[in-house]
Amino acid sequence: MTLFPNNSREKIALLFSIFASLSTFLFTFLFPFEDNTFQSLGYLGIGLSSFLSSATVYLPGLAIITNFYVAKYYNILLIALFIAIGGVLGDLTAYFFGFGLKKNLKKLRLYSKIEKGFTKRPFSYLLIWSALPPLFLYDFVLTLAGSSTYSFKKFIISTFIGRFIRALYFALVGSIILITN
Repeated sequence: MTLFPNNSREKIALLFSIFASLSTFLFTFLFPFEDNTFQSLGYLGIGLSSFLSSATVYLPGLAIITNFYVAKYYNILLIALFIAIGGVLGDLTAYFFGFGLKKNLKKLRLYSKIEKGFTKRPFSYLLIWSALPPLFLYDFVLTLAGSSTYSFKKFIISTFIGRFIRALYFALVGSIILITN
């Protein structure tokens, strides 16, 4: 069994996702941001923070911390919007990673367990996982969506709605905590 796909579209998707994930991860550690970097960039910085956190497939991101701190200074709905947009754009690395490895992922035991829920109601499944606090399995669910060649448009919509709900929740909690302190 070879891990690398034979199809050229799958190879491009896999290489893109690996490059995007690793370069984003290295970028955030080689060029650490100051505490006020994202605040000084405004909503664009909030979206960038979310993108950088989401683009690192299977590597931890800290965008939730950004939600807490900026909630005191910005509109909570706009915070959620920009975090959701940045997060969905970053989630594309996991989607393309799955697209590139679709034949090989199906051989994993974890894949078959998660696939059962996904195949019944993929839109709802993605939306719910996107709305939950980030867990290791979230990236695997996104990878599953790409490997199953789930509709790209539906992927964007479901993950955006879920990410918006998650970001809104954490921004609200952050604003309550920061306002009371």
